[in-house]
Amino acid sequence: MSTNTRLFVFTLLLSLFSLAAFSQDETKKLEGWTAAAIKTGEGTYTLRFQLPDNAKWQVFAPVQPQPDMELALLETDSSVVVGKWVNEGTPVKVQSAALGSEALVYEGSTVFSTTLQFPEAAPNKLSSNLSYYFGKGDEFYNGVFSFSVELEGGVASKLRIHIPTIDINNPVADCGDSISKGQSYWQIFLLGFLGGLIALLTPCVFPMIPLTVSFFTKKNGEKKPWCGKCDPVWIFHLPHFCFADSAFPHCRRNKP
Repeated sequence: MSTNTRLFVFTLLLSLFSLAAFSQDETKKLEGWTAAAIKTGEGTYTLRFQLPDNAKWQVFAPVQPQPDMELALLETDSSVVVGKWVNEGTPVKVQSAALGSEALVYEGSTVFSTTLQFPEAAPNKLSSNLSYYFGKGDEFYNGVFSFSVELEGGVASKLRIHIPTIDINNPVADCGDSISKGQSYWQIFLLGFLGGLIALLTPCVFPMIPLTVSFFTKKNGEKKPWCGKCDPVWIFHLPHFCFADSAFPHCRRNKP
């Protein structure tokens, strides 16, 4: 193996290894999260997240010493109002190399919460994603925890689109289904079959039948007079073409 080939193989393996390591870091997350919702009022809930044991990593608390800095995000829609995050438990203050400043982190057990306010009726179940941050030293990762919690007193979702001005049983215009009313599938099939037979008799289709048959049957190569080569069906349909030409003069091209 030449030097250039070895260099190419080494570079390729190094690139694949780096890509695999990068992908693993991007998908890193902590296992063991739990979520629970406690009703505190009409349409108001406290949503609490907990990670019981985490000795390897430091989980960044949602509320940090820096003003307006929150290291947690809850994915929701406009039907719910998310309140401020609250650090529960005992986060410790460390000098974070990743943030370049002091930070509050959980070492071991992690507990924090937020409030949910539903202006309208709350659903009976909330499914969402919690985005959190963790690391150690100069390592800093973003994890996602997908959860689903039951909401006490919530209303089960019954999604049904209803437009009062539309009556399906009494349409404003005929949609073409009135012809098939009161007919069986056999009647519809026979009508379609009959329509296909009638279509075969049209001047554009019928002359092609003997041509197709003669192509597949491969007529013998005996020489015949020119009149013998003329198919009677073609001769029969010449008046059809003459009638179409006279009945629809606008289809003819205007000659100068």
